[in-house]
Amino acid sequence: MSGPTGPAGAGATSNAIVDPTMGTILLGGNGIASTFRVAVGAAARYECKIEVLVNGVAQPALTFGSSYYYGGQFAGEALVTIPDNAVLRLRVAGYNYCELAMYDGGQGHRAFLTVMKIN
Repeated sequence: MSGPTGPAGAGATSNAIVDPTMGTILLGGNGIASTFRVAVGAAARYECKIEVLVNGVAQPALTFGSSYYYGGQFAGEALVTIPDNAVLRLRVAGYNYCELAMYDGGQGHRAFLTVMKIN
């Protein structure tokens, strides 16, 4: 069987559990250190910073934001080596008036977290 990136499952994390209410992704691996491409972004009404926690620890390479008073859209990505059974959580991490916003008349998403296994 073949998928869009080669053999089925290649380049994708299978068995992951996503909890959008908590902003978490539980990777479905066996605890083996692996490289992942993690992308994150948000839309904010005011200055704002978001970060990704891996097993409860903030990852500086996955902290992004806007110090512009009126906020805006911001995003970033990084390659990180983490256990393939880690829990990733997206959270607001800074500034007094950080409020994630809906754009396009209330349509769309306030934030996103995308995880793709590289090896």
